[in-house]
Amino acid sequence: MKVTIHVLSPLAHGEFGANTGNIVGFRRETVRTADGIVQIPAISGNALRGRMRREIMREMLDACDISRETIPERSWDRLYGALCNGGTLDGAGEPRVSPSELRALRLAIPPLSVFGAALYSRMLSGRCQVGWARLDCVELGTGAELARDLVAEIGTVRHVDGEVYDVAAAGMSPMPVQTETVIAGATMTSRITVRGTELEASVIAHALDLVSTLGGKAGAGLGQVRIEHDGDGSSWVTHLTEHRDGIGAALRELAASLGGPVKQAKGKKPAVAAEPQADGIL
Repeated sequence: MKVTIHVLSPLAHGEFGANTGNIVGFRRETVRTADGIVQIPAISGNALRGRMRREIMREMLDACDISRETIPERSWDRLYGALCNGGTLDGAGEPRVSPSELRALRLAIPPLSVFGAALYSRMLSGRCQVGWARLDCVELGTGAELARDLVAEIGTVRHVDGEVYDVAAAGMSPMPVQTETVIAGATMTSRITVRGTELEASVIAHALDLVSTLGGKAGAGLGQVRIEHDGDGSSWVTHLTEHRDGIGAALRELAASLGGPVKQAKGKKPAVAAEPQADGIL
């Protein structure tokens, strides 16, 4: 599946590496071309995949009326963590799992099947591979402009309201930040491979349809995007509408199985489950 990300407002995707103070650089991928080694602004496949996962899972949970209010709180936390954030393994080993049970789980919850998850005591492998989204540019032979001309810095600052409260007493001050961004009007290209069913491919297509922002500082207007692809998400939309009750029942059964005992170290107070956080930098 070919994916084109149309950047509608400056896009920020923070890089990893040395501390650069109040300058946040855009992540880059090292690419070998016919003219040599170049550094190209890119969004990692893992970041794009994670955003797609959260969007499709949240829509499914809402459609099936699954929330903290409708199922036990601990079961909700662990279900949300597995579906929307990929889960984790909390056991010493993986128990013996029946292949027929895994097939049934894949059939019952297609988004879980295609994205996969660590279901605390066992792994369910995903069936999609999301490639890095590279900036279309001269260096890669995919654009008309040089990569450096498609990147610009955006300066922002938090201004304090000194007329309303004592700024010094609150320990606050203006916070200027320079953020390197891909400029509006640029495009980035990725490829996604789905090894599963046609319905699972439709899940991926609809997940892309749901993504309207990428990267950090969306609240400040950055990262607005329009994603174009050659997939078709309509099959999953229809399937979710027609089989909502069955999917909801499967989700509740999965949530109950993920509840698990609370493990507490000696002498330590029970940990308080954290509220799921809003999306930030991918």
